[in-house]
Amino acid sequence: MSSIEIPEAFSGLFEPHRYKVYYGGRGSGKSWAAARALVNLAHHTPLRVVCAREFQNSIQESVHQLLSDQIKLFGLPFTIQDNCIFNDIGSEFIFKGLSKQEGATVKSLEGADIVWVEEAQNVSEPSWRNLTPTVRKDGSEIWVTFNPDVEDAPTYQRFVLKQPTNALVKKVNWDQNPWFPSVLEQERLDMLRDDPAGYQNVWEGHPRTFAEGAYWREEFEALERAGRIGDVPYDPNRPVFTWWDLTHSKSESGDPSAVFFIQATATGTFDCIDYWEGHNVSLGTVAKDVILSRPYTYGKHFLPHDGKNTNSHNLYSIRHFCARWMRQNGVDPWSCGAQLGHGAGGRLTITERYATADPLYLQAPCNALEKLLQAVLAPKATHSTPETPAAYG
Repeated sequence: MSSIEIPEAFSGLFEPHRYKVYYGGRGSGKSWAAARALVNLAHHTPLRVVCAREFQNSIQESVHQLLSDQIKLFGLPFTIQDNCIFNDIGSEFIFKGLSKQEGATVKSLEGADIVWVEEAQNVSEPSWRNLTPTVRKDGSEIWVTFNPDVEDAPTYQRFVLKQPTNALVKKVNWDQNPWFPSVLEQERLDMLRDDPAGYQNVWEGHPRTFAEGAYWREEFEALERAGRIGDVPYDPNRPVFTWWDLTHSKSESGDPSAVFFIQATATGTFDCIDYWEGHNVSLGTVAKDVILSRPYTYGKHFLPHDGKNTNSHNLYSIRHFCARWMRQNGVDPWSCGAQLGHGAGGRLTITERYATADPLYLQAPCNALEKLLQAVLAPKATHSTPETPAAYG
């Protein structure tokens, strides 16, 4: 193959850049152009190409088929196997998911000449932080193709709004594809007629302000159009109320816990003056580092309906946290249960379940170990080494 045809908008794929980023709406030919350029380059020069996406549970979820189609179209001498593609001059294509970068995945990225991240709108910030410094071979490149989703998505923020050094970033849409199929043209026109707002995202590549399917999406979009979303000042003369949303997620892949900070105004409306969210944060840390660290005068704190239930991620609900804290500070179980509103009939049972350890629990062995530590650390002239205990398997 001496030459290939791709839309002029993608000519930058053959220029030297650390990052080559193509984004836009449906029908622009981004994936097709990248695949065609890569098989052409790998046909002439030995290249190690890693084709990546955030989640890849099977090879069917990769660009394996797209690359295979281009190779077959031009009759190129590649060997196509289920999990890789290679040729006799030393080029190879391998396929990886980024969400679990461990061992072999990281090693394969280190030696890559090109990493092509397809459907990059789904790539998380932790995955980008792992990927970019790992692709470290001299002259290596990272190719990024995606259809924008929401404006605050990590990929859009990282490559469009805050472009890195030595990056080619280009928006390409359907009208720059000379081979745009007629069947898609009718779909495009139908969506323009029936869903103008969705059309701007799907076909013109404009990011959504709010994710598709998000609760209250239409309401928040209306608020934004009305100019009611922006910086809201804090009034030190009025109390701040907090509303909490507690989740059970154990990692950054799930929904975060969140706290909203609300003030009532003199006109009877409410201002949301602040917001916090986080994963894997204990309630004690939230109280100390989020609530008490802010310079607000608080009114009340409102928990969700299940706020008293055990949170499998944070270990304790607010009742759990308070119960254990009081018991550790010497409050007797009866007073602890009364303060927490436990029913009189089973007050002690509930309290003991919430705060299982008495303040004196295992105090004797702890004292003994403390004496041992003091003996070990004391000057040699003033103590004798304790007898070595027998080893038990």
